[in-house]
Amino acid sequence: MAKTGAARYRCAVPMLLSILIACAEPPPPPGEGPVLGVTRIRAFHSMDLAAWTADPEPLAEHAMSLGMHDIDGGLEVTFMDLSGGGRSWWDRTFRSPSIGILRRTAAGWERTSRSVDDDDTPAPIDPQGLGDSLWVVARDGIGGDPAASSSENRIRVGPPWRTALTGNGLTDPMPVMFGGQTLLFLTESHQRISLYAGEPLARVRQWQGLTVPYAREVDGELWLLAQKPAGGSRLPVPVLARSVDGRTFTSFEPLLPPGLARVCTSPVLGPDPARGGWLLLCVEEQAPG
Repeated sequence: MAKTGAARYRCAVPMLLSILIACAEPPPPPGEGPVLGVTRIRAFHSMDLAAWTADPEPLAEHAMSLGMHDIDGGLEVTFMDLSGGGRSWWDRTFRSPSIGILRRTAAGWERTSRSVDDDDTPAPIDPQGLGDSLWVVARDGIGGDPAASSSENRIRVGPPWRTALTGNGLTDPMPVMFGGQTLLFLTESHQRISLYAGEPLARVRQWQGLTVPYAREVDGELWLLAQKPAGGSRLPVPVLARSVDGRTFTSFEPLLPPGLARVCTSPVLGPDPARGGWLLLCVEEQAPG
């Protein structure tokens, strides 16, 4: 399944009377909403991209929509924090929403958050960093599935904030620098991955049946990670393709061995600064009951 955003309760009415009426009852506790069970970030390690081991405990719960980018000394993982991130009811209701952050360095994991102060993005969806910029999905309204929305989604990048692309059903922005230019991978309407390039951005190619792209440059190659339903099942698994020119790619091959993960959505991959080798993160959803 593609990454989606949970409905948020937000009061933004300027008049005191309207605020009292709209906010007379406190919002649901953080983590509640249209989430089908508990979502957890799971970690997998490999030295050779062939043999993998899974960490026994999740890194975080009530999390969706993973992103990952390189920082000095390690990796920074961005995600939609459905738990509220320890923020107070007042902060969650009246202040700019925050993005969950997990930093991976040689010392291990550190958890923090990042604010999104963009008037055009009342509830940021699908965060992904690139350098000092953050790419998110913005749209009108705060409920429902952004990939199925009848209105156009805006791909916002900042700060300073601007709209890079608009279109119906655009989600999961994945920008990457390769070959001296910025390439942008996206999911379109839960059905396919699209690659955009140029100025202005224009669609270059598509992959049907694949969703939630993640890309990075590795030793002069462009690696493209995605999720795909496993054979005979609708449960998604991570698959990986490679390119030397940013246009033609190898076939997508499964990354994790069968049975290691029950379900792996929103996969991201990077070199592990703490243990060496490779670190794969994905979201596991535990069905209720």
